[in-house]
Amino acid sequence: MKKTKLKVFTNSDDAHLVWYHEKIQGCIGFAIKRKLIRNGETSDDYLENRVGFADETVQEGERRSSLEWPIQRYNWTDHGVGFNDMVRYQVIPVGTNKKPMTDGASEWSEPVTLSAKGNGPVSAYFNRGIVMSRFIRNNYKAITNIKKGESNEVFEQKLRAFLMGQLGVRLLELLEETAKNKGHIYAALYELNEPEIIGAFKKLGKHAHILLSDGSIKSKGEDQNADARAELNGKVDLYDRMICNDKLGQLGHNKYIVFCDKNKNPISVWTGSTNLTYTGLCTQVNNAILVEDGGVADIYLQHWHALKDSDSTFSEDLLNFNSTVKPGGSRTHPCHVWFTPTPDKVELEAARELIRKAQQGVLFLMFEPGTKDTLFNTIEELNAERPELYIHGVKNKLTGKSKDDENTKTEEAEVELVKTGYTLSNTYDMIQPEGIANGFAYWSEEITRNRFLGKIGWAIIHSKVVLIDPFSNHPVLITGSHNLGPKASAKNDENLFIAYRDKKLAEAYAVNIISVYNHYRWRAYLQKMKTENKDPWSGLNNSDEWQERLNSRTQKMELDFWLNTNTTEI
Repeated sequence: MKKTKLKVFTNSDDAHLVWYHEKIQGCIGFAIKRKLIRNGETSDDYLENRVGFADETVQEGERRSSLEWPIQRYNWTDHGVGFNDMVRYQVIPVGTNKKPMTDGASEWSEPVTLSAKGNGPVSAYFNRGIVMSRFIRNNYKAITNIKKGESNEVFEQKLRAFLMGQLGVRLLELLEETAKNKGHIYAALYELNEPEIIGAFKKLGKHAHILLSDGSIKSKGEDQNADARAELNGKVDLYDRMICNDKLGQLGHNKYIVFCDKNKNPISVWTGSTNLTYTGLCTQVNNAILVEDGGVADIYLQHWHALKDSDSTFSEDLLNFNSTVKPGGSRTHPCHVWFTPTPDKVELEAARELIRKAQQGVLFLMFEPGTKDTLFNTIEELNAERPELYIHGVKNKLTGKSKDDENTKTEEAEVELVKTGYTLSNTYDMIQPEGIANGFAYWSEEITRNRFLGKIGWAIIHSKVVLIDPFSNHPVLITGSHNLGPKASAKNDENLFIAYRDKKLAEAYAVNIISVYNHYRWRAYLQKMKTENKDPWSGLNNSDEWQERLNSRTQKMELDFWLNTNTTEI
């Protein structure tokens, strides 16, 4: 028997496995074996599946080894690994007798250590913002390592630390290192209320140079950041950028920090989609990049000074600075930096051209790009015009609708799933109360919906990422604070970072995007079955018929994109 073909893709927090084998007679799925080295300790075990056979009685939340409950698919994301873990995997077909078919097993994958580092100067960080995922609900005890007798406050701290993920860990490390080395930071921020971050800024004192916007407000004179501004006033080098305009709806939407040495020489820059708030760090799907390149950091520092000199206006000097692309990086790992507002949406046109030149596919996550002339529209056009491309992504927007539940108004979020050849839209409550009371009832007092909203916040996709041809020799990553639509281009303070030719960076984002996509794909399927009054898929198949999916065009495209193999050529 031929061996199973296996590839493993990682970022700083997850491992995504994709494998292929032509149809195997008598195979009822695959077992996944993992060798893990964590903190010097080695484990060797099978990953668990939470789905049993359709003819079995299965307890809610039950999990069994994938050797007993094999995986009837050709990809799997291992959320049980984390930063600095070294892992390798083997995928093994399982026969109808529930015994491993070792002749068809894959070779062990090469050992890989989960890291944030790309091939060049850029590192990628992600939080764990889908708070209602089954993974978090079923694993909160292990996640928080909560001990008997510990207070609710301790639990909340541990849970929030987990939800921040490596993104929160690394940002706090950078701030601490800068303070220790008597360095300086220059930050342009949209929203701020996270206590640990505010504490780190205060520790930097006057070496923290902070431009703080008025946040998400509707009328001039309001200030969403009033509390943070009051707490930092006099303790750091604080500047106001209050640009809200009742008619134009302008936002000081940047979320970047330039890190400098004690002589104010730029060393690195932190940017991405993450606001420094409870919600931004904990319950929204967000990303951040750290660019350890003094030249790129200096571009952001120049922009910071242009913003500061403009006070709360859009001066001619600032608009002139924004009007052209800023090249940076090295010959092997170049990048482009844009700031907005720009004339004639030039940065959107530049990004649009990159998307149109895709050769393999496009992956994306977006939050409220708008309805017309957005990069989402460009991807939609590409999806219609070029069916050979692998296109997967999620767009999230708030509907403006709300409902009263337990005296708490809860907004709804519309989630649009885009896959090669089709688009599917569903509406979700941003918090699902049944996932709270049942999942967090470990200690004596249940967390109510009100308490959760007060302490942690809402769950939405907030990343702004487009990834083009990630497994080619010329991948392109587009990210930053920019919502990828015309309003962000014409009205707001934004930054857009485009990285070229960094294959490891592209891999990290591919793993993150497909994980978020798969999370919502399953929920969309369940909602579709409910709408059509049909029973959803109810369990594993005891025969080898499940492998018929190998004949589908969708499955072939999936395998061809991730494995880059001609065995699945369409």
